[in-house]
Amino acid sequence: MHHGFHLAEDVLRKIKDTGSTAQSFSVLVGESLAVSGSELEDAFRVIAASSPFAHAKLEIEMVPVKAACAKCQAEFAPETFRLDCPKCGSQSIKIVSGQGIEVIPSPKV
Repeated sequence: MHHGFHLAEDVLRKIKDTGSTAQSFSVLVGESLAVSGSELEDAFRVIAASSPFAHAKLEIEMVPVKAACAKCQAEFAPETFRLDCPKCGSQSIKIVSGQGIEVIPSPKV
């Protein structure tokens, strides 16, 4: 759960950095971070307890890891930690999604 707390601190910092007073946020979490939505939510409740965002609603969406080949431009979801392009075999690969956390204030209803 320590990993979840570290990520929850990052989420709270990103929420504060938005400058928004919204109480609802979309949180896009890269699957490579190896945390479940419920673990992140539980950790956030503890971390944010004494903040203005203690009761904020988080819509957590897991973002799959995707890679792109620099040689043939094929995009694919890596199945292992070894990143070879399944189309051309190149190892010149760039991860294009699924690595970080993005926080987006939800529009006020």
